[in-house]
Amino acid sequence: MWVVNLGNGAVTQLTPDDGLAYDDSSPVWSPDGQWVSFQRLDFSQAPNYRINAYRVRPDGTEFTSLTPGDEFIDAITYAPDGRLVLISRNGIELFDLTTMQRTVILPLSAFPSTVRPNGEGIGWSRTLNTIVWPMFNKSLNRYDM
Repeated sequence: MWVVNLGNGAVTQLTPDDGLAYDDSSPVWSPDGQWVSFQRLDFSQAPNYRINAYRVRPDGTEFTSLTPGDEFIDAITYAPDGRLVLISRNGIELFDLTTMQRTVILPLSAFPSTVRPNGEGIGWSRTLNTIVWPMFNKSLNRYDM
């Protein structure tokens, strides 16, 4: 993966090109612009492929694995407060990058989601035809349907 500075045209490589060992995709910027998170498909475990979540600084430093090697992350995005939202076989999860704790919001498989800009809802689809927005209950600090 690469980052291009639109102001001066400088190009920075974020992840090394290891040929066919893995494929990095679906990069998303953190709300503060300090991280790029992405999915990595690891071909070395064929035929049991795994897709894990990683993050790296925009200058290519501090490359960090966010999930164990046995995951299958379908999608990632950021909530406005900086927590990652992971869509996996476990369901929809919030991942606090400060504590590295994961909390399952909805324990079911779902298609990729989007977070409302105010952080009070996550849109997801079970069938690609229906979108549901669980709302964040601030008093209980959890998402409710």
